[in-house]
Formats: sequence, structure tokens, C-alpha cells
Amino acid sequence: GFTHGREQGIYVDEHSARFREIIGRYIPITFEIVDKSRGRARSAKKEGEPARKYTVTISEGSNSVDHLYRHEYTEPGTYTVNIELDSPQLVTLVVHMVNEHGQAFASTFAVSYNRHFY
Repeated sequence: GFTHGREQGIYVDEHSARFREIIGRYIPITFEIVDKSRGRARSAKKEGEPARKYTVTISEGSNSVDHLYRHEYTEPGTYTVNIELDSPQLVTLVVHMVNEHGQAFASTFAVSYNRHFY
């Protein structure tokens, strides 16, 4: 179904998503996993309800096979990761999340990585 109002999803931090030139070895990416589907208060897990699981991947553009980053989270929240690219480039990064129900969410942004360093 369609969700809105930041009830569920993955959102890249405004600073991380802003187009900029990255100089250095790593690209810091801050993102927020949002899941208000189980009520606003943290309540005990109901019997038969699957455990929370958020599989987050970061990849280049439409390449959904070779991930630059992959990790499973069990709680919503704000996280920062550092990824490394192979060579200087202008790239679109896709931060993708799949929850325990198989619902997928994505956020994309572009960065210039060490392109003007040489």
C-alpha cells in the first residue's frame, strides 16, 4: 500500500543527500529508518508477529546486485555509515530498505566522488 507522512520508510539525511563533492576515502551517509506501523509507543511484540527486521543496502544507481553496503537492523532510528567507492566518479547512490513484510523503500541522491582531486 501507499504510505505517506513519514510513517514508514528510509530517509537520507538532508546533508548527506545534498549534491556535493566528496574528497577523501569514505562517503559518510546518514539515514533514518522510520516505522510507526506498530503504534507510536514501543509496545511488547504481539504473539505471532514477526520480529522487526530492516535490511538496508546501498548501491550505485540501478545496480541492485553488487551492494556497497548491506546490514540488517532490528530497530528504527538514525544511523551513519561510511562507504568507499573504487574510483573518482559522479554517482547516484540508492539507499534501499526492505522490512520483515517484504515492503521496499528507497531514497536516492547523487555525489561527486574525488572527481576534481587530480
